[in-house]
Amino acid sequence: MSTESEYGFTPLWGWGGFLVGEAPDEIVRGHREEWERLRTAYLAHAGSGPSPPSGGLMGTVSFDGDFRFGIYRRWQKSHAPWLEEPWRRRRTNVHPLPRRLPPASSRTGRKEFVAMVREAQEYIRSGDIYLVNLARRLRWKLSVDPFRLWEMLLAQDRPAGRGFLRTESGWLLSASPELFLRIRGRRIETRPIKGTLSRSGESGADSALTLQRNPKERAELLMVTDVERNDLGQICRFATVRVGRFAAATRHAHLWHLHSSIEGVLRPEIDPVTALFACLPGGSITGAPKRRAAEILSLLEPEPRGLYTGVFGYISFSGDAAFTMTIRSLEVASETVSLSVGSGITIDSNAEAEYEETCLKAKALEKALRAYLAG
Repeated sequence: MSTESEYGFTPLWGWGGFLVGEAPDEIVRGHREEWERLRTAYLAHAGSGPSPPSGGLMGTVSFDGDFRFGIYRRWQKSHAPWLEEPWRRRRTNVHPLPRRLPPASSRTGRKEFVAMVREAQEYIRSGDIYLVNLARRLRWKLSVDPFRLWEMLLAQDRPAGRGFLRTESGWLLSASPELFLRIRGRRIETRPIKGTLSRSGESGADSALTLQRNPKERAELLMVTDVERNDLGQICRFATVRVGRFAAATRHAHLWHLHSSIEGVLRPEIDPVTALFACLPGGSITGAPKRRAAEILSLLEPEPRGLYTGVFGYISFSGDAAFTMTIRSLEVASETVSLSVGSGITIDSNAEAEYEETCLKAKALEKALRAYLAG
């Protein structure tokens, strides 16, 4: 694939706006075991450039460990890249068929997901794990313009982690609300999300309070917070890791979430690439204990996750970095659109309710698809 076809933007998470990259100088690909190749590419340029950054690496790491990064000697900053000329010249006006969203295909419908939840609970009862995040994928046979579809997604919600990136097989369109990692100087932060409640029915204050007082949701978030605190403890200076906020409620288009903020100061020898791969995969999308939960979900889920619950973002040559958790996202290939959704499973989980939670999380993404097809 020619680098001339590359285009993407990723959120700055704190500087305001987005970094926009076109036609990278080079693309670096590999698997988790080859992460030193990415580190070498970063170190070849490290120490150059101001903050906010003027060049660096931008790309994705899949849940399964496959990475793909463009190397940009210079990129642009924009507050709304979808309004600018590079976006407009790629956007098409061809209207898709059909005009209505057809039923999705999935290897994990209600029956299969409920069975998967109950099997996961057997692992919990046996003491293997305390929490595991299970996911399912939905697919549609559709040929779409990813640029126009992303505009429909933007109309549904505008979370801080929204982004748009070229992938190995197509495009990633993200409306993610979750910050995986942010590095500013030597300070590092992660904001895991756990806990979900529909926005319908109650007032905002009542819904937030209901979610914050839910013992199951708080227990999930506490376990994930401990996992992330441990991850940062492996790469941060002694006694610098702290929980800044716990169980803060955030409002989105169709639901509420709880999140924590965990912060620390990186050890002198830890660079951003090392920090990234030391913390992958994220605790909020695997479980606790993380390593065993990842093994169990790989046994229970019928197919690899791919980009879903991986991360996308940038590492600047100045050393700053920000990565978004790849959730609430659409993946567009040549004639396929897909999305994945998941739910955290504990011993107290109701399997049917967990399935309904995945449907709630898919709502805004499916609404964007319907709006796109309706024109």
